[in-house]
Amino acid sequence: MHSNSTFRLSLNATNRTNLLLQIAVPVLLIVFAIVFQINSLNESREQQLMRTRLSAQDLGATLAASIAGAFQNIDLTLLSASDILRNRSSLSNINRKNLTRTLNELQGRVPELILLSAADQNGDVLYDTATKNEEKINITDRMYFQRLKDNPHAGMVISEPVFGRLTRKWVIICARRFNSSNGEFGGVVYGSVELEGLTERLSGKEMTLNEDDAFVLRDDQSNVIIRFAHGRQDMQITGKKITSPHIVAFDKSGATSATYIGNSVIDNVERIFYMQRIRNQAMSINIGLSIDDALSDWKAESQRKWLSTSLFILVVILSFILIHVEQGKKLKVIKDLEGTGDKLKQLITFNEAIFLNSPLPIGVYTGDGLCIKVNEAFAGLVGTSREILLHQNFYQLCVWGNSGLLDACLNALENNSPSECEINLMSIYGKQLVAECHITSIQQNNENLLLIQFVDLTEIKRINAKLENILKSMNEGVHVIDENGIIILENDAATAMLGWQGENILGRHAHLTAHHHRADQSVYPIEDCPITATLRDGKIRQIENDIFWRKDGTFFSVEYTVTPILNPQNEGQAVTVVFRDITYRKRLEDELRKQATHDPLTGLPNRRLLMDRLRQAVSINRRQNTLGALIYLDLNKFKNLNDTYGHEAGDYLLVEVANRLTLITRESDTVARLGGDEFVILLLGLDIDLNLTKRYVELFTEKLSRKLSEDYVIGTIVHPCSASIGVKIFYDGEQPEKILREADSAMYKMKKDRE
Repeated sequence: MHSNSTFRLSLNATNRTNLLLQIAVPVLLIVFAIVFQINSLNESREQQLMRTRLSAQDLGATLAASIAGAFQNIDLTLLSASDILRNRSSLSNINRKNLTRTLNELQGRVPELILLSAADQNGDVLYDTATKNEEKINITDRMYFQRLKDNPHAGMVISEPVFGRLTRKWVIICARRFNSSNGEFGGVVYGSVELEGLTERLSGKEMTLNEDDAFVLRDDQSNVIIRFAHGRQDMQITGKKITSPHIVAFDKSGATSATYIGNSVIDNVERIFYMQRIRNQAMSINIGLSIDDALSDWKAESQRKWLSTSLFILVVILSFILIHVEQGKKLKVIKDLEGTGDKLKQLITFNEAIFLNSPLPIGVYTGDGLCIKVNEAFAGLVGTSREILLHQNFYQLCVWGNSGLLDACLNALENNSPSECEINLMSIYGKQLVAECHITSIQQNNENLLLIQFVDLTEIKRINAKLENILKSMNEGVHVIDENGIIILENDAATAMLGWQGENILGRHAHLTAHHHRADQSVYPIEDCPITATLRDGKIRQIENDIFWRKDGTFFSVEYTVTPILNPQNEGQAVTVVFRDITYRKRLEDELRKQATHDPLTGLPNRRLLMDRLRQAVSINRRQNTLGALIYLDLNKFKNLNDTYGHEAGDYLLVEVANRLTLITRESDTVARLGGDEFVILLLGLDIDLNLTKRYVELFTEKLSRKLSEDYVIGTIVHPCSASIGVKIFYDGEQPEKILREADSAMYKMKKDRE
């Protein structure tokens, strides 16, 4: 009796301990699952926001570069127009047809301009490319006119958004001052840039933003120039001021860019904002990407993960309940010492049910390859039933041997250790299978068995394929470069631009393959490479003008962005390089720069370039102890030719004169056209002996007169022409403007003497 009581007390204590353990373990598992899920989702959310922030920065940098380039083109066009107008003595006396044609040609080079106009010193608009508009317009009340009139050294001035008097549209005005021939304020030339649709014209493509994303271009007075939101350009807010604490702080800081998260002051949508100033312009852009759009995938992922966590908790609770119930059954079996066989059979049946209904595909095979146990998830994965699978032997399945699964099973049996492999095959039942296999060797009744578990990778592979298609569809070249500088991923656009079609560029060192030399053939040290710098410090870099080398040894101009790929410790593990070929854009910029310094008819240097070389000539005289000479020419009877045979004949004569002047001068000399029928020759490096130089110049002008006096054959016209010539010999210390005036006076005196 005493012995039975002791047994029952011991049994009760053991039961209490087991019960506490059974409660504690599920609770700890549930707490761990919840904490792990919260941390995982928070980290995933921060990563998604970081990717969105980088996307906003990439989009903002690209738009800022396009807008800066467009306004630089407008500035160069206005500069060309102001040079043309500066050479005329009076706007009112200019041939309207010729000037309008010239303005139309300049406007046609810049698609952003819808109108190009010229106003005199009183603000009266005398010429514009809208030739059918007869309304008299005066712009003295415009801010840009007063600013340019008061500031002789002002460059291009951009107005706040205004409603155009000629265009009858919302525009911004880009204006430049020009002086008359006497150096006084002569008026302004200005271009109108239509705001509606400007975003597409500046960026060169249609804006593609999500419904709640936004883009704002504003000036330095916080006036809205463009706002693109909710899939369209919002013209209602054009010209209005917008501000917020973040915008005010950005303007005060003087920083070139900034990022913040906040609600829009216009539509109260929460966004990730990226602000960047436009290079060399009093404007800035603000890209806002919607937080809701950015986190939409994360929210869906959160729901899935919380659903899986809830299912896990439910399974744990149910398992606890079931285990507790089963434990009670076991205790009851022990207590009653009856029906042991039946109770044990029930437990085995229960475990079998858990195995068969597990969502994880599981199969159990003997060492001889025979399938002895398989669940419904496994059958569904390969596309057949459990009954058919139970009659299979994996040694007889070719797909196991061809996919590497058989080798992994043999390895687990031979080494008695877990083995893993990834398979991609078509099952014998016609179902495509992409999965990760985990194989474990177990012992049961002195027999080696294989427990094989499968993880379906089909969805992961589908997402990877989608990302690959996105890379292939991009026009920009994309490199992904690891921490050692090796190219590990590249899209088709990059391969085509670098000339590696049909050959594998992966595995090559990025710098040594496409960035090894500068344009002048000097070696580009790898430590100076921006890509290497980003790998080193993890900072984003935007390079606006560089070169990449093709496989054939030629190079092309590029702009590119280097973005780090960070690990959870915020350390750089790799970088993404997105680059674009800008060869055509640079060629256009070079052409516009040449047009600003050369006469469009003859191709000779214009007044601007002549004055620059004249200043250099004065300095050269001082350094080399030499003299220089400026020869001022004015063609005689040129007006008669123009009046009799028209401007085409006059233009032909001017081009022929330019050719003859170029032929009789040295390469070190400069031949320039000041406008009309006036030309200038700048002779350099003349002897310091004044008498010798005078004699040389005298002989040169005689040769010049003879050459210019030869008849000009213009079609069926034979036109005699000569020139009045004035000479100014100069040394050091004289002002270029004075030298030009004295040469002009000498020419004018000669012309009067002839008359």
